[in-house]
Amino acid sequence: MKRIVLVFVLAILLPAILLAALALRSLRDQELVLDSQRTRLHQSGCDALADRINLFLDDLRGFHSQLVEELVAEEGTRIAEDFDERVRDQWSQAAAAAVVRDGTEILSPRPEPGTRAAAFLEDHADFLTNRRVVEIYQAPRPLSREVETDTPEREKQEGLATRGVPVAKAAPSQKWKVEAYDRRSAPPAPAPVAAPATDAYARIEDASDAATTPRFRSVTPAQQRSLTEEGLADDPTLSAPVPPANLSALVPETVDNRQVTAGGNEGAVSRLLDGELHILLWKRHPGDPRLTFWTELDLAAVRSDLAGIFAEPQSAALSREAAFALLDSDAAPVARTVSGFAADWSAPFVASEIGPLLPRWEVAAYLLDPSSLNAAARRVRLTLWIAILALLGAVAGGSALVLRSVGDEMRMAARKTDFVGNVSHELKTPLTSIRMFSELLGGAESQEPGKSRQYAEVIERESGRLARLIDRLLDFSKLDRGEMRLNPAPLDLGGLAREIVGDFKGQGEAAGMKVELSIPDGGGPQVSGDRDALAQVLLNLLGNAVKYAASGGVVSVEVAAGPDRATLSVVDRGPGVPRAHQRRIFERFYRVDDSIASGVDGSGIGLALCRHIAARHGGSIRYETRKGGGSVFTLELPLLA
Repeated sequence: MKRIVLVFVLAILLPAILLAALALRSLRDQELVLDSQRTRLHQSGCDALADRINLFLDDLRGFHSQLVEELVAEEGTRIAEDFDERVRDQWSQAAAAAVVRDGTEILSPRPEPGTRAAAFLEDHADFLTNRRVVEIYQAPRPLSREVETDTPEREKQEGLATRGVPVAKAAPSQKWKVEAYDRRSAPPAPAPVAAPATDAYARIEDASDAATTPRFRSVTPAQQRSLTEEGLADDPTLSAPVPPANLSALVPETVDNRQVTAGGNEGAVSRLLDGELHILLWKRHPGDPRLTFWTELDLAAVRSDLAGIFAEPQSAALSREAAFALLDSDAAPVARTVSGFAADWSAPFVASEIGPLLPRWEVAAYLLDPSSLNAAARRVRLTLWIAILALLGAVAGGSALVLRSVGDEMRMAARKTDFVGNVSHELKTPLTSIRMFSELLGGAESQEPGKSRQYAEVIERESGRLARLIDRLLDFSKLDRGEMRLNPAPLDLGGLAREIVGDFKGQGEAAGMKVELSIPDGGGPQVSGDRDALAQVLLNLLGNAVKYAASGGVVSVEVAAGPDRATLSVVDRGPGVPRAHQRRIFERFYRVDDSIASGVDGSGIGLALCRHIAARHGGSIRYETRKGGGSVFTLELPLLA
């Protein structure tokens, strides 16, 4: 039994548990994969919008360069006097402009009080004339410029007009190739800026000579929040702590104007003054490198143009389960793809920084219905749990049934072994008696007639006992295989009981037991049955009473008739059957005391044979404890119609 249980655990139960664990792990892996795919999908949407914004800013830079060249070609050296006015007249995105000579002198505009030019000079004059080192974000310089003389009008309209650039006043469009801005890795911090020894201007440091360290982003995406919550920001195995993961990829530079314009003909920088963003574009004079044209973009116009990008159908179609928003440096929404959408703007699902011209501005994605994703994951998890529990329950139930069946078979095998031993003992006893008395009967030359008769009676009795035992074994074998044939016929159950009791009285009296019979007045009930089979049932019950209840002194056979059933009861006054064994006494090969040393003959098939015969007649047999002590075996048979 232990081996069977061990094999079952190793071959069935343990693999089932391992499969369930693998299924749960697979579910977790699938959830992680789906979450990763969803994150990549929305991150790609943020990156796409950020790239479109950067292309729009690149077009503004390109248009500024073309506009300066046009004005220089038209006005010549006179452009330095009215550059601010001409630029603002021809370019709606321009807020103010200035012309600087040799990085020390501002030629125009004049700082008239209350004008935009005065405010522009108040904010940037010290920087433009190299009197102050300031903190800026500098856009990558253009690598090359290719003039496209055959660009179709439709491409010019899509490239510039859709982004708010007045194409009608611009020269033929130009294609700009700029350095790629990587949003996923922070650029290395620039070297400290030191003032030249020959600097003739008073340098006023805003902070320090060293470059500013990376700053925290204005928003915290979901994946960064999870890293912080899980405590993964610092690695204790490293000699120095890992910096927090939510740092901006943009590192400001502390420089002056000379360092910004050195080694190039045009560029763009942005500054944050008192939390307000200023975007400055510059270009050198094509013929006089000493002159530099500076233009500040109108941030309100730029915001309006960026909102138009988010209102385009292709932007709204990036995802059906997320809304995308453009956030400024204060994490306030500038534009969004879903009108009226509101959320905690500082906690998006994913976000992408735009670039150095819009520092601390981000394109962020927000799930329209975050609970639906969690609900779907919960449903999948619940379904899998139910399936796993159902399978484990089925395995456990089947295991219990298998173990129970194996246990029953093992107990049955043990009973069969005991049965063989008991039957062998029962067969050996009468055979030994027959052999012994046969030798006594035939060995003596002269024998008294009384002893010879006594020996003959013993031999006859033991032969009958042997025959009955063999017949019982044969009958049970046939009945168990379904080969026993019954010959039902109308039968008086009371007459059958009277006949069997009459024949059995001698055996009962020999055991010191009185046999009584009770039959209803007017005769017993009529049933349909096989006479010999029913007689075998009654003889088995009386034989058990003699073997187990002889101490009671009396056994009664009672025949009665009910509304539709006839009953035949064998009542004794013996010790009865213990409660623990009452439910199993009709099982094959089962005995209350199955040891040979018990002194009670039996094979454990008598009551099982009685139950089979009763069932074949459409009836039943049951056991009850008699009040006052003893046993009651009752055979029920259907009345003859």
